[in-house]
Amino acid sequence: MQQDEIVSLLPRVVQRSILPGEPLDALLAAMAGLQAPTEQLARDVQQLARPWQAPEAMLPYLARWLDVDGVLALGGDGAYTLTGGTGQLRELIEAAAEIAQWRGTARGLALFLRSATGVDGFAIEETVLDEHGRPRPFVIRVVVPGAAADQRGVIERVIRLGKPAYVQCLIDDAVPASADPASADPPSALGAPDA
Repeated sequence: MQQDEIVSLLPRVVQRSILPGEPLDALLAAMAGLQAPTEQLARDVQQLARPWQAPEAMLPYLARWLDVDGVLALGGDGAYTLTGGTGQLRELIEAAAEIAQWRGTARGLALFLRSATGVDGFAIEETVLDEHGRPRPFVIRVVVPGAAADQRGVIERVIRLGKPAYVQCLIDDAVPASADPASADPPSALGAPDA
């Protein structure tokens, strides 16, 4: 608010007593100056909520606001971030609305995994067979592409947040076509039900 706008809000008797260089004039100039940073922030507030324009310090708050902060890890500098860095965090925040829309589904889990890791190629198998070839109820399998193998902690946090609570998730690393499947590590289970 400019000084003349502040003056227009004052009673007429006060307006008439304002003279240039007088204490009241200086007080009004100081009032206008004190409000300038707040007004600038109000003009820029939309930029704070846009992941690609927000300052880096704002990103953990946006992630929390959009309920994707559970995948962040505390870094050595005391800041919460993703393994993929600030750009990956901005991408995750940008995808948060669509992730929320599809949360609890295979599509939502795949989107969440891709957005949090920056790697395509996660496979979500909704029909997992037991040793007798029968479908195991409430069990899914996530096959992790080789490019995301070094982000296991992020992947496990995403799965915990993105799958329904009653579902057990087996996590498998993708086996290259030339590798021997018998030598692959057995899948690890996440969120196993008691039954």
